[in-house]
Amino acid sequence: MKNINSIKNRISVRSFKDRELSESLTKQIQELVNKRYVGPFGNEIKFKIIDTKSRELASLGKMTSYGVIKGARLYIVGYCKPDNESLYDYGYCLEELILDLTDLNVGTCWLGGTFGRGFISKAVDLPDNMVIPAITPIGLIHEKRKFSDKLVRYIAKSDKRKTHDQLFFNLNKSGDVSVLDFNENKPNVTQLLEMVRIAPSASNKQPWRIIVNRSSLHLYWDYDQAYNSGIKSHNIQALDMGIALSHLKISADDLGISNSFSVNNPNIDNVSWNYVGTFNIGE
Repeated sequence: MKNINSIKNRISVRSFKDRELSESLTKQIQELVNKRYVGPFGNEIKFKIIDTKSRELASLGKMTSYGVIKGARLYIVGYCKPDNESLYDYGYCLEELILDLTDLNVGTCWLGGTFGRGFISKAVDLPDNMVIPAITPIGLIHEKRKFSDKLVRYIAKSDKRKTHDQLFFNLNKSGDVSVLDFNENKPNVTQLLEMVRIAPSASNKQPWRIIVNRSSLHLYWDYDQAYNSGIKSHNIQALDMGIALSHLKISADDLGISNSFSVNNPNIDNVSWNYVGTFNIGE
């Protein structure tokens, strides 16, 4: 069952063994893919496994990851509407699935831009007015990273994360926002925030910002107009906000902290970020 350790253990795998999965592991993966996934905004997300080298898909041409992924033939694919709330839920649900796969020692990697959308769209018979925001390869992890894997990690700065003072803030009694002092906050709050800090995000930009007001963690999106315009059909960073919410939920459940999610903008003054929602925790 996914938990804080799953979050800590998850890595982006781009080099896979060119070997078929065992029958038992394949069955476990299929059971996870077949589960019902619903995000915090109420959208149900369905996934399926695509074998890019199957005879059924041979007529569609060749699947490409533009050199990012090596050795994988299986991919998990889903789709949703292009609005932000649907994208939040897609990110939330796919991260849940990825963390469950992590517990099975199955390699995964978020792909939001570096995959052949034409091939994948035809493979899943993509309905009108839907988008495929992201996919993940799945397979056995290759012990030795390829040079291309190391290069992608270097370019994306995958091993680096923003510091706490760049991401997390406090709302004081006078209504002013200041950098959150981790030493003055309860351990359960700081643990939840740390699990958000280490979450994956597109190009490792970490667009989430959280303002803490007692038991309310207000989640904001530091929207990057130029970056999000890279894909015309949807805002790719909306996925990252869903991933952040999934980490909050999984961590709180693992720590035994009562929690709920709501959308009620606190309208805090002098905040330029886009409000997403509020994660409420027990005192």
